[in-house]
Amino acid sequence: MTPSEVVLESARLELRPFHPRDAAELHALFLDADVARHLLDGERVPRSWVEDEITGSRDRFETLGCGLWSVRRAGESPIIGIVGYRYFFDPPELELLYALLPSAWGAGFATEAAEAVTAYAFDRLDFAVVRAAVDEPNTASIRVLERLDMSQWKAEGDAPDRTLFYEVDAEAWAMRP
Repeated sequence: MTPSEVVLESARLELRPFHPRDAAELHALFLDADVARHLLDGERVPRSWVEDEITGSRDRFETLGCGLWSVRRAGESPIIGIVGYRYFFDPPELELLYALLPSAWGAGFATEAAEAVTAYAFDRLDFAVVRAAVDEPNTASIRVLERLDMSQWKAEGDAPDRTLFYEVDAEAWAMRP
């Protein structure tokens, strides 16, 4: 099995690495107004952007052992979200990200998916730390990070556009109940 074929399972979810055959479904997810608002600052991205994300993710799987996974309910095929690791900022830093279609909000799926890829990063890839960034108004996403025992370590910008940065290290992760 190549790194880009690593399927993760949790109690209710199946996480599959981004694949070119999923481009249309992933594009629809990224075009959802609520997903775009939180993940892309409202930007509408073309399909070519999604195809580049798929390629970039597959490259990260080959070089780092991780990238982006599509999120599906166990035993079902429609994509309900995404989760994984992608570079952000300058200089680039690998960060955890996640997004779900609004129809999947409020059921704990974001926490479950983020927990699965965080455990994978620490247990299988020996990450020293997992970091994530979130817009300050996105309180639901902040709660997900806090459920992962992440702590805020810095903030940048001014309200309402402030970005909060969270992290959890391997030692703290290992101490979780």
